[in-house]
Amino acid sequence: MAWPDDVAALMEDADEQLQVIRTLHDQALADAAVRQRFKTRIKNVLENHRSALDYLAVGITNAYGTPKGFIYFPLAQSEHEFPAEMEKKMPGVMASRPNIAGALRQYQPYQPGRDWLHTLNQLTREQKHNELSAQIVREVYQCRVTEKATGAAVQWYGLRFEVGRIVSSGGAIIPRPELNRPPSAPKPIEVGVGPTGTQIFGVPIDPTTQRPYPDPRLDVESGQFQQWCFLTPHIAILDLLNESRWGVVTIVQAVRDAL
Repeated sequence: MAWPDDVAALMEDADEQLQVIRTLHDQALADAAVRQRFKTRIKNVLENHRSALDYLAVGITNAYGTPKGFIYFPLAQSEHEFPAEMEKKMPGVMASRPNIAGALRQYQPYQPGRDWLHTLNQLTREQKHNELSAQIVREVYQCRVTEKATGAAVQWYGLRFEVGRIVSSGGAIIPRPELNRPPSAPKPIEVGVGPTGTQIFGVPIDPTTQRPYPDPRLDVESGQFQQWCFLTPHIAILDLLNESRWGVVTIVQAVRDAL
């Protein structure tokens, strides 16, 4: 199979460009001349992530399906639509390898936590055919909590933790798990538990400080910062690219596990 090597090459190139984007992020805040470079690198990363999914779809369909016409990674909008979308985009695979179709079913835009797939597809199509996406800057409070033992992290911005509830002003909570993290380890984030209603790696959030209570197992960074966001949808650029990267890697692994 050639597709795993091709996907790995795309993701490696995307990772290199993502590192450049991280470097350019703050420079672009102050220097208009840097902003076009910043935008084009974002376009390239999005396209590589989307292409990696399509390369996977082509490789699997060539090996186990009945290839005909254009083959793409299926993106169904509902559980009801999935079988038809699967047959249209990867013909023959569901019939011959239902286990692979079952793996892909778990990574569809309608599944909880998978809406990044819709956003990735939307932005890639827009920037490939129309123009580089409009971007704006906003200032937000951000906190990032890292579990020292595993490197897993939880990051959030644009929201406030109160006792028993989370108040959002358009922000998000972004877990960054590690594949080899022990199943017995505390969940990265739990809502509706603990004395304050939210726990990060088993440690309650202090509503006064908006940080977990001090714990030697955790590293905590927080403060106000400026971030670039896509205008439509209104989401932080680095957050989406990081989520997309993790998501593509997870999908590829899920498919390989099903082979």
